[in-house]
Amino acid sequence: MTHAVEALVSARANYLSDILARAAIKDIVKYLPLAYREGINLDYREMMLNASMTAGLAFTNVSLGIVHSIAHTLGSVFSVPHGLADAILLPKIMAFNSRNESAKAVYDSVANEMGAGDLVRVIKELNQTIGIPEYIGELIPDEAAYRSKLEMMADMALKDGCTKTNPIIPTLDEMKHLFIEGYGSKTMTEEKKA
Repeated sequence: MTHAVEALVSARANYLSDILARAAIKDIVKYLPLAYREGINLDYREMMLNASMTAGLAFTNVSLGIVHSIAHTLGSVFSVPHGLADAILLPKIMAFNSRNESAKAVYDSVANEMGAGDLVRVIKELNQTIGIPEYIGELIPDEAAYRSKLEMMADMALKDGCTKTNPIIPTLDEMKHLFIEGYGSKTMTEEKKA
């Protein structure tokens, strides 16, 4: 899903990537919960395989965004599984990217095609359905260790190759805030506001 959604709003998005990403998103929303519930159903698993390939074709042509930049960093620093980090971060980064009018219009367009009002909400509900944690802090319980590496991780994510095709290139402070928001710490969030 993250491959498809990030390709959809990539700074390099084009006609072909748009068709592929939209198809993958719609199929994943439909078939992932079914495949999750009925893992032995080969038809559902085949649809997920096809959607995964389609999303792969989309992002291979246009690159990704800061969900991947942050997930690459978390995997490198804290050994967080890449796909799990992507899934946790995706709705949070989509909310951030929605500050870009073009990205928001694209998200809204896909949501409307699926009969939904908000693509971020669709992704959050999908995550809940398949048991994805809401925050990275559920995977990294040592908040002090996370906090001690915040500046370094934000800098590392900014330098990641996927950052340059995100619809909004965050500042260092914005990237740090995204790491804090992704972690889910009320303590760090309150400190950031102060």
